[in-house]
Amino acid sequence: MIKRIIKIEKVRISGREVFMRKNNRKQNIRKERVIMIASSAFVMAALTMTGVYMKENSVNNQDNGYSIDFTEMESQAESQNREGNDSQTGQNHQADSQTSVVGPQNGAVLPEVPEDDLDYLPMEEAGSSLIEIPGLTGGTLSEADVTGDEQLAMLEEKKAEENQQENSAQEDNSATQQPPQEEEQPSGRTLGFSSDQGLIRPVTGEVLIPYSMDRTVYFTTLDQYKYNPATVYSVAEGTQVVACAEAQVTAIFNNEEIGQAVTLDLGNGYQAVYGQLQGLNVAEGDYVEPGQIIGTVATPTIYYSLEGSNLYFLLEQDGAALDPQNLYQ
Repeated sequence: MIKRIIKIEKVRISGREVFMRKNNRKQNIRKERVIMIASSAFVMAALTMTGVYMKENSVNNQDNGYSIDFTEMESQAESQNREGNDSQTGQNHQADSQTSVVGPQNGAVLPEVPEDDLDYLPMEEAGSSLIEIPGLTGGTLSEADVTGDEQLAMLEEKKAEENQQENSAQEDNSATQQPPQEEEQPSGRTLGFSSDQGLIRPVTGEVLIPYSMDRTVYFTTLDQYKYNPATVYSVAEGTQVVACAEAQVTAIFNNEEIGQAVTLDLGNGYQAVYGQLQGLNVAEGDYVEPGQIIGTVATPTIYYSLEGSNLYFLLEQDGAALDPQNLYQ
């Protein structure tokens, strides 16, 4: 019996808990609904107030002092025109009353016009900025026309500047009018070498590598056979080198293979190129006589290091290499 009572009590207690839990759930759902409705209402109210504020602000911003009311401008312009016409009409009536002439029938005299009245329209003074001021805007001014101390001082200053300019111009003219000193001009020569005249040997020495354009010759330093358009003379370093004919120095240059070199123009398309030189006694443009010393033999370049010191001598006619051995005197 006691066990049944305990079970019944347990059932009652568990039923109450279930009932209480259900009631709590319902209450929580109601609270959530109320909170959601209140939040929605708050959001709607905030959005409405924001829209009203933005609308008022946009209206105020439209009239920020930069807006133009054309209707008001037109009304102001019409009122100003009416006022101008009325004033002009009044002035015209006043002018007519002042300049009115009483006929000779009543014997009245014409009224005198005051001396201080203007006989021209005030608008004519608008071009006063174009008036030329003598002495300042390019006009001429005499001392008789000067009335103020400032203008007189400016006139004297301008005269002093003009006098100074005239004096400097006269000095320049006197300097340029001096007879120029005559410069000595080099006398031009007509060069006309021919094979009949013959050549002077540029150095006295044996031929180290001969002219050879029909077959190849051996170059010791390069260790190869190739054609040789020039004649290479074996001479000691410091040996004097002379001009082979009457000629003009047309070029002085440095070359990796033949070192310092000089080109002589002999005339009639003939030219001679000297290489492996040092201590030159000539300059570009100089004329040389046959046998004149033009320099000395230099240390050989690396292209002729095994051959030893030498003179490189190339003779050409219209760009074609020649054998100078056939033209020596």
